[in-house]
Amino acid sequence: MKNLKFLLLLMVALSLSFASCTKDDDDDDTDGTGDGTGDVTKKEMLLKKATNKTDDSYAEYLYTADNLLKQITNTSATGDDLGYYDDYTYSNGMLDTYIYYNNSAPSAKVIMTYNGDKPSMAKVMVDQGAGLVDYYDIYYTFNGNNISKLEFKMDLGAGPIVIQESVFTYNGSNVSKMDMSSYDGTALAPAGYVEYSYDSKKNAMHGVGLDYFLGDLIYASANHITMEKSTSAADVVTEAESYNNTYEYNDNDYATKSTSVTFDNLITTVMEFELEEK
Repeated sequence: MKNLKFLLLLMVALSLSFASCTKDDDDDDTDGTGDGTGDVTKKEMLLKKATNKTDDSYAEYLYTADNLLKQITNTSATGDDLGYYDDYTYSNGMLDTYIYYNNSAPSAKVIMTYNGDKPSMAKVMVDQGAGLVDYYDIYYTFNGNNISKLEFKMDLGAGPIVIQESVFTYNGSNVSKMDMSSYDGTALAPAGYVEYSYDSKKNAMHGVGLDYFLGDLIYASANHITMEKSTSAADVVTEAESYNNTYEYNDNDYATKSTSVTFDNLITTVMEFELEEK
């Protein structure tokens, strides 16, 4: 049960691993002075392409006329369609439906429900071999404009129960810690936590219509994640699932390259990003 949330993200968002950059909330202070005046020469930009330098495969990002992310496609280094892509549709500027396609067939689907301008529930459907079926529902709790808790409810035969819970702590507008609990057969039990650190630069994937999407920090974070430390319920750091990230930036404060290294130094992932002005 511990990894149900992350199992879903692995299933329905394989291409999202390309998007490891994020956008600054403080658009008026882009010169780094902290005086709020900003540098008027800085441009707002969109991520258009992300290349994984391990194999030179790449993802391309398509947007609506309102600069909302509508599709991510994935291509091999030789130009072959990798067979999986992400589609996002919107209603009144808010995400309505997400569909993940694998071999051109819907493999997972998320349908959003809102209370005003904030999501209250996300219905997750997954194809487990016989077409899309209900998998679980994600319920949102907010503190102001920040997601404070996500509850994952699944019907295990005796009606829906909370099988996983994520509680978020913030430093400014960025998540600094996520505490996780999972159903152990009788009740929710601690399942570890993740701590995050950030730079002060702009995340191109923040503000493209997906800030509240499944609590995914790729979109929710205003800045780039520089450290992600995972700790188990036994209070032991999971080095293979913990990362230090460094970045190179363009003159507009957006990342053009990222290098991610696991704490155990066994895996290094280098990404290069192409952006264009809005």
